[in-house]
Amino acid sequence: MVLKRMRKNWVFLVNVLIMIAMLTFVVLYSGFENRETTRRQIEHFVNTTIAMERVTENYLDRAHR
Repeated sequence: MVLKRMRKNWVFLVNVLIMIAMLTFVVLYSGFENRETTRRQIEHFVNTTIAMERVTENYLDRAHR
């Protein structure tokens, strides 16, 4: 009887540890993905701004010719 109860407690403890590990992984992974998405959005914004700057320069150069 005591052995059966100890086994149940052991299984419960292992399950709790697995759930904690999974939650930790999800939190860390989602934080990484969030930072990566923000970095890509900033990079896209900078690239778009540079492209529009070049288009404007070309437009102004041709308008003054």
